[in-house]
Amino acid sequence: MRRTVAALVLAALAGWPGTGRAAGAELTLVRALELARTGPAVEEASALVDRAATLEAQVRSARRPHLDATIDDRFLGSDPGFIVPRGAFGNPVDLPLVAGERNVWTASVELRQLIWDAGRTHALLEAAGEATAAAEARRRAVLRAVDLATLTAYREAAVAAELLGVADASIREYRALLDQVTALVEEEQLPLADELQARAALEAARLDRIRVQARLDGALAALEELTGEPVASVAPLPAVPPEEAGDAVARAVASRPELEALTRQAAALRARAEAARAERRPVLGGRAAIQHREDDYLLHKDNALVAVGLTLPVLDGGLAVARAAALEAEAREAEAGRSRLERQVRREVRQAAIRLRAAEAAVEAAGASRDAATEALRQARLRYREELITNRELLDAEADAVRARQALVRARTEAAAARLALENLAGGDLLAQLGGSGGEREGQRHDG
Repeated sequence: MRRTVAALVLAALAGWPGTGRAAGAELTLVRALELARTGPAVEEASALVDRAATLEAQVRSARRPHLDATIDDRFLGSDPGFIVPRGAFGNPVDLPLVAGERNVWTASVELRQLIWDAGRTHALLEAAGEATAAAEARRRAVLRAVDLATLTAYREAAVAAELLGVADASIREYRALLDQVTALVEEEQLPLADELQARAALEAARLDRIRVQARLDGALAALEELTGEPVASVAPLPAVPPEEAGDAVARAVASRPELEALTRQAAALRARAEAARAERRPVLGGRAAIQHREDDYLLHKDNALVAVGLTLPVLDGGLAVARAAALEAEAREAEAGRSRLERQVRREVRQAAIRLRAAEAAVEAAGASRDAATEALRQARLRYREELITNRELLDAEADAVRARQALVRARTEAAAARLALENLAGGDLLAQLGGSGGEREGQRHDG
């Protein structure tokens, strides 16, 4: 009788189901990246690019004509007129001539044009262009950081979803085992200790599922924060081709936007320093104006002016030199920061490559452990059927098989995430790598 019941138990345990997920539409990594790239962090960085572009337009305006129109109307209620000096016309004393009330209005148009400023505007234009390029590089750096944060949250959700499926399957197995053992205990074919052991194993499996569910809920909340939309479930991580560590380091140094941003920032600061030094140089400008004035006491009511003026700075108290020195110091600081960041990038990429190799090795080891645990469980079931081992030994074999399956799930997900993380740290576009829409378009938002 015991062998018959054992055979039924083993038949119920034989069909190990695959990992399950919540019903409904699953969020894919491509979709998560597309949503995260429209978030506030990227929008803020894009606004900084637009602001930097307006600075270039402001500087360019110095080379264009400036036209001012002025209309002025004055009413003098008690104009004293003027005084004829004593003796001018034979008068013995000063003779005041009161003019009375006057209403004077004037209309004028003035045109100003910068002719030459010794390279100051050219330097400012160069600085503005470099600043715009630096802002665009920082925007792409924000995109890369958002991609990496999304990948991290997605990896956590993906592995938790896989583990949740494993936990559900183990609960079903332990419940089936408990039902069968309870029936045997009621028939007094097994001791009560076997039922208690099976029940404890079932409760441990339920507790493990609660932990995994909490982990999944936390990961989905992080994804919701990044994507701005509720997330119910996620699809498995996609696989990408492996990347060699040496090639990844070279690509990262050449294409990481953070490094480009600091390079551009240093160039912009040096151009601004040159513009500051140019403030000590002469400035040549032109000016033309026409004016009409309605005043009964004036002979010439229509006037015109054309002038070319050269301004020579003589003494500014050392202000221009101090500004140039401060900007040069900032440029050196940016260059030093770039060197420091480049070393950090090299370390990050090498560490990511090491993690990838370790994750791939872990997949092989976990696969071997899973195969060994599966075979051990099969042997344990056969031995249990032949009454050669106890119920406790069978439960231990079941627990070993569950842990081996969990380890394999974690190893596979970690390996897929490590490949994607290496691509991200190497400066690659994950959306373009995964064939998503918007990756290349987003990267070219401010080109040209």
